[in-house]
Amino acid sequence: MKLLIPFLYEDAYKGAAAFFINLSSSGFVFTIRPEKRSRIPAVTHVDDTGRLQTLSRETNPLYWDLINTFGQCTGIPMLLNTSFNENELIVCTPSEAIAYFLRTDMDVLVLGRYYLAKKIAVQALTLKKFDNCSGSVM
Repeated sequence: MKLLIPFLYEDAYKGAAAFFINLSSSGFVFTIRPEKRSRIPAVTHVDDTGRLQTLSRETNPLYWDLINTFGQCTGIPMLLNTSFNENELIVCTPSEAIAYFLRTDMDVLVLGRYYLAKKIAVQALTLKKFDNCSGSVM
Protein backbone atom coordinates (compact mmCIF):
# COMPACT_ATOMS: atom_id res chain seq x y z
CA MET A 1 0.00 0.00 0.00
CA LYS A 2 1.29 3.42 -0.98
CA LEU A 3 1.05 6.40 1.30
CA LEU A 4 -0.02 9.29 -0.91
CA ILE A 5 1.23 12.67 0.23
CA PRO A 6 -0.01 15.79 -1.58
CA PHE A 7 2.54 17.75 -3.56
CA LEU A 8 2.69 21.51 -3.33
CA TYR A 9 0.83 23.35 -6.05
CA GLU A 10 0.99 26.72 -7.69
CA ASP A 11 -2.18 28.75 -8.16
CA ALA A 12 -2.76 31.73 -10.42
CA TYR A 13 -4.54 33.35 -7.39
CA LYS A 14 -7.45 34.84 -9.34
CA GLY A 15 -9.26 31.52 -9.04
CA ALA A 16 -8.02 30.70 -5.54
CA ALA A 17 -11.14 31.97 -3.78
CA ALA A 18 -13.23 29.49 -5.76
CA PHE A 19 -11.23 26.63 -4.19
CA PHE A 20 -10.19 27.91 -0.74
CA ILE A 21 -11.91 29.33 2.33
CA ASN A 22 -10.63 32.34 4.37
CA LEU A 23 -7.96 33.53 1.96
CA SER A 24 -7.84 36.89 3.69
CA SER A 25 -6.18 35.35 6.75
CA SER A 26 -2.40 35.09 6.90
CA GLY A 27 -0.65 31.83 6.24
CA PHE A 28 -0.25 29.42 3.39
CA VAL A 29 -2.41 26.44 4.45
CA PHE A 30 -6.12 26.97 3.85
CA THR A 31 -9.27 24.88 3.98
CA ILE A 32 -10.38 23.60 0.59
CA ARG A 33 -14.04 24.22 -0.15
CA PRO A 34 -16.03 20.99 0.36
CA GLU A 35 -17.52 21.08 -3.14
CA LYS A 36 -14.04 21.38 -4.71
CA ARG A 37 -12.20 18.61 -2.83
CA SER A 38 -13.09 15.90 -5.32
CA ARG A 39 -11.72 18.05 -8.18
CA ILE A 40 -8.28 18.44 -6.56
CA PRO A 41 -7.77 15.28 -4.48
CA ALA A 42 -4.00 15.11 -4.94
CA VAL A 43 -3.53 18.37 -3.05
CA THR A 44 -6.20 17.87 -0.40
CA HIS A 45 -4.64 16.92 2.94
CA VAL A 46 -6.38 14.52 5.34
CA ASP A 47 -7.71 17.53 7.31
CA ASP A 48 -9.23 19.01 4.09
CA THR A 49 -6.62 21.75 3.83
CA GLY A 50 -4.22 22.52 1.04
CA ARG A 51 -0.96 24.41 0.82
CA LEU A 52 -1.37 27.46 -1.38
CA GLN A 53 1.42 29.19 -3.26
CA THR A 54 0.74 32.04 -5.64
CA LEU A 55 2.69 33.86 -8.28
CA SER A 56 2.15 36.86 -10.49
CA ARG A 57 2.55 37.29 -14.21
CA GLU A 58 5.12 40.00 -13.50
CA THR A 59 7.44 37.72 -11.51
CA ASN A 60 7.17 34.59 -13.69
CA PRO A 61 5.26 35.17 -16.95
CA LEU A 62 5.99 31.78 -18.53
CA TYR A 63 4.82 29.79 -15.51
CA TRP A 64 1.83 32.09 -14.99
CA ASP A 65 0.79 31.60 -18.63
CA LEU A 66 1.06 27.81 -18.25
CA ILE A 67 -1.15 27.83 -15.14
CA ASN A 68 -3.60 30.27 -16.67
CA THR A 69 -3.92 28.19 -19.86
CA PHE A 70 -4.38 25.00 -17.85
CA GLY A 71 -7.09 26.77 -15.84
CA GLN A 72 -8.87 27.88 -19.01
CA CYS A 73 -8.77 24.33 -20.38
CA THR A 74 -9.81 22.49 -17.22
CA GLY A 75 -11.49 24.97 -14.89
CA ILE A 76 -8.77 24.23 -12.32
CA PRO A 77 -6.32 27.17 -12.19
CA MET A 78 -3.52 25.32 -10.45
CA LEU A 79 -0.76 22.82 -11.11
CA LEU A 80 1.09 20.34 -8.96
CA ASN A 81 4.63 21.45 -8.33
CA THR A 82 6.86 18.68 -7.09
CA SER A 83 10.17 19.29 -5.41
CA PHE A 84 11.51 15.99 -6.82
CA ASN A 85 11.91 14.70 -3.30
CA GLU A 86 11.39 10.97 -3.76
CA ASN A 87 14.76 9.71 -2.53
CA GLU A 88 16.45 12.55 -4.40
CA LEU A 89 18.91 15.17 -3.45
CA ILE A 90 18.45 18.44 -5.30
CA VAL A 91 17.58 18.05 -8.98
CA CYS A 92 19.89 20.49 -10.75
CA THR A 93 19.66 19.76 -14.47
CA PRO A 94 17.01 18.95 -17.07
CA SER A 95 18.63 15.50 -17.47
CA GLU A 96 18.16 14.77 -13.76
CA ALA A 97 14.53 15.96 -13.93
CA ILE A 98 13.84 13.74 -16.95
CA ALA A 99 15.46 10.72 -15.28
CA TYR A 100 13.25 11.29 -12.20
CA PHE A 101 10.18 11.68 -14.42
CA LEU A 102 10.88 8.41 -16.23
CA ARG A 103 11.18 6.31 -13.09
CA THR A 104 8.20 7.74 -11.16
CA ASP A 105 4.43 7.87 -11.63
CA MET A 106 4.44 11.49 -12.80
CA ASP A 107 2.27 12.04 -15.87
CA VAL A 108 3.76 15.28 -17.21
CA LEU A 109 6.97 17.22 -16.77
CA VAL A 110 7.23 20.84 -17.95
CA LEU A 111 10.67 22.28 -18.65
CA GLY A 112 10.51 25.87 -19.84
CA ARG A 113 8.38 25.91 -22.99
CA TYR A 114 8.54 22.13 -23.39
CA TYR A 115 6.67 19.32 -21.73
CA LEU A 116 7.16 15.60 -21.52
CA ALA A 117 4.09 13.41 -21.33
CA LYS A 118 3.80 9.70 -20.70
CA LYS A 119 1.18 8.00 -22.80
CA ILE A 120 -0.60 5.59 -20.52
CA ALA A 121 -1.52 3.01 -23.18
CA VAL A 122 1.96 2.45 -24.57
CA GLN A 123 4.14 4.21 -21.99
CA ALA A 124 5.77 6.12 -24.84
CA LEU A 125 7.50 9.38 -24.08
CA THR A 126 6.86 12.44 -26.23
CA LEU A 127 8.54 15.82 -26.24
CA LYS A 128 6.34 18.64 -27.46
CA LYS A 129 6.38 22.39 -27.33
CA PHE A 130 3.40 23.65 -25.33
CA ASP A 131 1.05 25.91 -27.27
CA ASN A 132 -2.45 26.00 -25.78
CA CYS A 133 -5.38 23.88 -24.71
CA SER A 134 -6.53 23.30 -28.28
CA GLY A 135 -3.98 20.52 -28.41
CA SER A 136 -1.76 22.39 -30.84
CA VAL A 137 1.87 21.43 -30.71
CA MET A 138 4.55 23.66 -32.13
